[in-house]
Order: sequence, then structure tokens, then C-alpha cells
Amino acid sequence: MGLPMLTNVPTDLLRTFVTVVDLGSYTRAAEALGRTQPAISLQIKRLEDLLRTQLINTDARQIRLTDSGVALGPYARQILRLNDDIMAHYAAEALSGWIKVGIPTDFSNAFLLGAITRFAASHPDVRIEVD
Repeated sequence: MGLPMLTNVPTDLLRTFVTVVDLGSYTRAAEALGRTQPAISLQIKRLEDLLRTQLINTDARQIRLTDSGVALGPYARQILRLNDDIMAHYAAEALSGWIKVGIPTDFSNAFLLGAITRFAASHPDVRIEVD
């Protein structure tokens, strides 16, 4: 009996994939997403099983995308961007105020810039300071 036909890709799996790619490490992705490293590995495995292709090669602790992984990246980012826009649009209350975020530079460059840009567009009354 074959696998069921693919109809949806869970956004949590895509977010995990993008975070691993952006941070270059399962361990750093786990820290960023508030999960354990084995949980991150399992989510990547679930995504690979769902798509029926290998996305990431790991050798000598280095993350290298396969051709399929490279191809998935832009699609995953677009889906996550749309998902985040929908969630921001339908947020129960408009946000306002001031947020100060303290974060390591390598993480902020790889991940935070896009998130802050989208957040700022959705919540123009919130002032964001990255420290």
C-alpha cells in the first residue's frame, strides 16, 4: 500500500526547515524554536518523508542542502511569509508600544531581520529596538 497523496505541508515543519537553514545548525535551530535538537531532527525527517526526498545532508556537523532542499527554500519562505501575514492581519487586538529585543548578532542577521520587517509592516504602532 502506497503513501497517501500529499495535500498539505504543515507550516511548523517548514518553519523548522527554514530556521535550520538560516542558522546552519540543528542545535541553534532548537534553541531558537524552543525545542530539543532531537525534536528538530525528527521534524526535518517528517518533512523529508512527507515530500519523499532528502532535503539536508549533514556530515562533519555541517549542514548542506540537497538540490531538493535548495528548491524548497523559496517556497517555504513564501508560505511562511503569507502565514505570518494572515496571522498578523487577524490578530485580535492592534498592538502598540515599544519592544526591545536582545539577541546574538549572528541570529539577528540570519533570522530576525525578515521577522522584524514583517512585524513592523503589520504593527506600525510598535517601536522595535534590537540590542
